[in-house]
Parts: sequence; structure tokens; C-alpha cells
Amino acid sequence: MVKINKIQQAILRLDGGAFQELMNAYLFKKYKFSNITCLGSKVGSTKTTKGIPDSYIELKNGKYILIMYGAVEAKTFSKLKKDIEDAYNKDKSHIDEIKIEEVICCYTTNNINIAQREELKTLFKNKNVTLIGIDDMSYDIANNFQSLAKTYLDVSADSGQFCDIEEFIEKHDKSSINAPINIEFVDRKEKSEIYNYLNNE
Repeated sequence: MVKINKIQQAILRLDGGAFQELMNAYLFKKYKFSNITCLGSKVGSTKTTKGIPDSYIELKNGKYILIMYGAVEAKTFSKLKKDIEDAYNKDKSHIDEIKIEEVICCYTTNNINIAQREELKTLFKNKNVTLIGIDDMSYDIANNFQSLAKTYLDVSADSGQFCDIEEFIEKHDKSSINAPINIEFVDRKEKSEIYNYLNNE
């Protein structure tokens, strides 16, 4: 629990731009996005800029995931409701709602009760809304993405001996004495040979 508290305290100390930077990295890792465009932050800095959405993902099916960030303490429900409404408002997001696959709202509080959560998720019929509060993200970072805690929050969430697959490959391949593992296998037949062997037994 101490680890979670440290992560939450560090998140609450972030300014708006730094929070967006952390959450972009978090969502990129969590959902394995292949791209992310940050409209709400100035390139090369942690300063925020005005725009809706704060970030977006272009999907292979031609649709988009819109991401809204909120460093909110008071009036959480009304802030999140406005963010969702703005995301689905073509005059503000400049995209037709039929092109929106999902809206993700990330916020720095847990001040949302069950009834409010359900209302926000069903604000627009047949529209996908994902809510990620500080409890969700802090537990996930502590248990699954410890490197984010160290990199963005200066919190050591583990001994540094464990990392996800992508980080392991990156660390391994940086060494000039290691044979790179981030390569495709060409003309390797072991899988088909094993498959054929098992089928013939």
C-alpha cells in the first residue's frame, strides 16, 4: 500500500503537461498502441496547449480513439461529463462521431461514485467511454508498468530486475556483445516440424 500511496502522491504533484506525458506513455504500453498524437501538449516540453482531444489514436479500421486528460480535484463528475460531450461534439473535436471508436478519460481523482460512472459511460448511446481514475492507473503502474513509476514519477516500484517484454528486448539489444533478439526469424522450420510430429503421433 505504501508503494501505491507514493505513486499517487507523485501523480498529484505533476503539472498538467507532465501528467499528459505520463498518461500517453501509460496508455501506449497498456493498450499496445502503434501510434499516439498529442494535441494537448507543446512539442518538446511539458506545457499544455488548448485543443480537443488532448491526444488521439488512429486505428487500422480508419476510426479514432480520443483521449481526454483531467487533473481534477473538485467537480470531477461535471468535468468528465463536459470532456466526453466535447469529444463527441464535431464543432470542438473536428471529427464526425461515427469516426470515433472510443473516448478515454484519464483523471487524477477517485471521486466518482457508481451511479456517476454508469451515467458517464452511457452518456451517448452505443458509444464507448473508458474511465481511468488515479486508483486504476496507480495500481496498474505499480503492478504492471513499474518502469513508468521510475521514469516519470521518480518512484522505485520494484528492484529493477523485472520489466515487460519490450523493455527487456530494448535493454538486451543495447549491448554490443549480445546477439539481437528483436529480429524476425527467416526460414526457421522448427514450429512446423513440431506441429507435424505431434499430429503424426
